[in-house]
Amino acid sequence: MNYSAEHAAPGYECGPHGEARDLWRAVNELISDILLQARPDGTIFFLNRPPNGIPANALLGRSLLDFVAPPMRAEVAECLGSIAPGEPTRRRIIQAELPDGTRRWYATNTVPVARDGRVVAITVSARDLSLQKPLGIAPAGYGQAEAAAQLRHVQRLELVGLLAGGLVHNFNNVLTVIGSATDLLLSAVPDGDALRPDLESIQRAIAHGSGLTQQLLELSKRQGVARCRVELNAVVRDVATMARLFLGDNVRLVTQLEAAGAPVTVNRSEMEQVLLNLLLNARDAMPHGGSIVVSTTRLNYTPATSPHGCSLRGAVVRLRVEDTGRGIDDATRARIFEPFFTTKAHCGTGLGLPTVQAIVKESGGCLDLVSRPGAGTTVDVVMPDADRAGLRAA
Repeated sequence: MNYSAEHAAPGYECGPHGEARDLWRAVNELISDILLQARPDGTIFFLNRPPNGIPANALLGRSLLDFVAPPMRAEVAECLGSIAPGEPTRRRIIQAELPDGTRRWYATNTVPVARDGRVVAITVSARDLSLQKPLGIAPAGYGQAEAAAQLRHVQRLELVGLLAGGLVHNFNNVLTVIGSATDLLLSAVPDGDALRPDLESIQRAIAHGSGLTQQLLELSKRQGVARCRVELNAVVRDVATMARLFLGDNVRLVTQLEAAGAPVTVNRSEMEQVLLNLLLNARDAMPHGGSIVVSTTRLNYTPATSPHGCSLRGAVVRLRVEDTGRGIDDATRARIFEPFFTTKAHCGTGLGLPTVQAIVKESGGCLDLVSRPGAGTTVDVVMPDADRAGLRAA
């Protein structure tokens, strides 16, 4: 049911009319979020549904600011007062104070409605975060300090996304210049020259970097990532060649590859990113040197043999990265996949393993990490076998 009041701004009519009215009503019934509209001064004149237990007439005709918790009221008032025609959606987490005295946290989206170059109304959608426990944002019982910390975390994620979107374009341009210069040098260096292997290595690194930037560009556009049949052994060989350049002389890298091949259905650039992240983590866990073993194995998983939490059964391919580093304790293990959690005080971003976990999960695989202090770490990336599981390239 829709609720409205005679408080709309002059020149603005609440809701559509004519043939679109039934569609408008149907859409509002399907939307689980609270959707409201207000005059530029904040007076609410339309509401698709009130919060549970609150009568609609307790909100209609009153100012939005009346229902914002006092600690955030000035900030929200400034936000509403600065809304201009044509600007993008504003997303915020706001603590509301309802007429019955209860306080709830809402994730809000605010957009202006403009006529003749001026704002005549404000549309706001609000999602009650106490009903979204899996998100881990301001659940019921959270205090102001905890919710504020979660808000800063969300804002930090948004900032990282904005920065990455701009940097990836610039980085791609830099790679293009380096690639062109390398191509010119290769054309001038004859076959058999001692410089050619180094130049070809630069070419391969540029190709890998271009693949990663293209992947970031695709993600920033919210497009799907193309996946096809990839030989995991070839990925390991190529990444190992590159990795030996940054692992250092005191780290020994050994590869043990499945003789029958290790076919998986993935995005190759993503799998290279997964393996590089795991190798970097292994190197950082061995500041005084050690060894890393990267292996591929074809297995058959049963409920008894699959790792805890992995739902894959039948024919699989396992990519294993083992190091002889210092290992991690149970408390660190419990948080190791949290974004921005890092044990590297001065150089870590805390995004490596969360990125690995996201890629593996989206590719239909599972991830298992086993570690003990002083006993090294073993990470298993398990994917369906592209041949025996019946998966083929698109």
